[in-house]
This record gives sequence, C-alpha cells and structure tokens, in this order.
Amino acid sequence: MSPHACAFRPSTDTRVITGFRNTPCVLDQKRRSWGGRSESRSGRWSLSRLCGGQRLRPSAAERNEPQTGGKEAEGHVDEVARLRRKYAPSLSLGVEDTVEMMLLALRNNNEPYFDFGIEVVYRFAGRHASPFSTSHFFGRPLDLGQFERFRRVMNTEKLRILVGHTDFELLSRLDLSETRSVVRTRVANSFTKREAVFQWTLEREIGGRVDGVWFCSALICDDDGDGRHVYGVI
Repeated sequence: MSPHACAFRPSTDTRVITGFRNTPCVLDQKRRSWGGRSESRSGRWSLSRLCGGQRLRPSAAERNEPQTGGKEAEGHVDEVARLRRKYAPSLSLGVEDTVEMMLLALRNNNEPYFDFGIEVVYRFAGRHASPFSTSHFFGRPLDLGQFERFRRVMNTEKLRILVGHTDFELLSRLDLSETRSVVRTRVANSFTKREAVFQWTLEREIGGRVDGVWFCSALICDDDGDGRHVYGVI
C-alpha cells in the first residue's frame, strides 16, 4: 500500500484516518475520505481536521505582531475621519489656501495611510477627474475616472517630485476671471534631489451643493516637455 494511502477503521459513530503525515484524526460518519484527504459533502477539503484540529495559520501573538486594542483602533478611525474633513474642498478655502492644502497633504503623503496625499488631490479634482468624460487634468487627454489611474500618473517622473516633497513656495497668482485662477509654485524634494515649478489651475463651482467651492481643474509641470511620460502608465 502507498504510504499516502488512507486506511480507516470504522467504529460505531466515528472513523479514524491516517495518511496525512501519519497524523490520525477522527471524522464523523457524515464525512468521506480518499487518499489521505478528507472531503465534506460540500466538496471542500478539511485540512485542519487532518492536522489533528491544529490551526494552519499562527495567531498574531505567535507571529510577534502587535495586537491593536479597541480604543486604539477607534482613535485611529477618528483621526482618519478628522483629516479627511480637514483636507476636503470647503467654502472656507480661498485660491491659495486650496493649493497649500493639497501641497501639505502631498508632503505627508502616507499619513494617516498610504497615498492619502494623492487621494486628497484626487478629491480636489472633483468633476475634472470624472469617469464619464476624458480628463485634461494633467494637460493631456486621459481617462482618470478611477483613483488607481490617477495615482499612477502622480507617480510618474515629473509629478513624483510632489509626493513626499520637503519644501514649497508660492511664486505667483493670476486671476483669469472671477471663477478661474492660476497659481504657480516651486516644489523641492530633498529625497529625490530635484525641484520643479508646477502650475495649478483652480475653478470655482457655480450652483449645486458645492456652489462657491474652489476645485483644481489642472496640474501641469513647467518642465513637462511633450508630456509623453504620462502615457503607458494607466
């Protein structure tokens, strides 16, 4: 008989099976066994039974991972909610305030969670990154309806300077109309040892629930060239 073959001895109400690393286990009459594997009537393998009832995955304590308490988890959720309210389009934010808010979020991009800063810029893009039409947010026609696409463009060569930057400066502001303004900023990133000038185009919404709120309609790097670096990443 093959060493992996299954040998069982029926009893009054249970069956004893060996064959999985020579470990015996007890299965009830409602289960069936072939070749050292146990299968329930639903067709799923029961490996935990074949391991003598032991867990196949170690607990958090066995993996030496910190166990988050209830109060700590609630505090983290409250902090995330507070930051989402803080870094959100609002009537209280002017043109320059809106640009500074996005830059501050990008500086601390991974707080309170990964790519939070990029998510803030995506929220300030609003309808200008709509999934129902082609977006020109980055100066080129792109489909930015999904956040993952937006995130990939923000991590391209030119725009990556913004993510986790160390210093920024507002250079100028040009009001094209009462509802449209352009702000130019210089951003430096000591980690990548690069700096660049970025142009932020802001538009004020008229009507609806966000009436009077400033949103970012375009973000372009002055050293963008032909912009081909954004193609092929989404």
